[in-house]
Amino acid sequence: GEYFTQSAWDLKDPWIGDVRFSGLLGGIELVKDRESKEVLPYQTVAALKDRLHADGMLLTISGMHKNVLRLQPPLTITAAQLDSFVASLKTNLEAVRAEQ
Repeated sequence: GEYFTQSAWDLKDPWIGDVRFSGLLGGIELVKDRESKEVLPYQTVAALKDRLHADGMLLTISGMHKNVLRLQPPLTITAAQLDSFVASLKTNLEAVRAEQ
């Protein structure tokens, strides 16, 4: 969980408002503006989720405002597999943002 959390923060993506994990169960909260914590619209989060699914990443959307990528990989996940997810996240955050 600590590795996953740090890897997500290391992206320094403006849409990542918070990264929360308890062990490997966690979420990445997506915001339009980090300072105000304005919620990223559901349609944008859904577009990102769909792109991540197309890359073979399994996740769901959750949260009160439907702006949290919910992650719960198996305990047997490797650092290389986590790195693959983070790389896909980076690429797809940039792609969705470019479409805005």
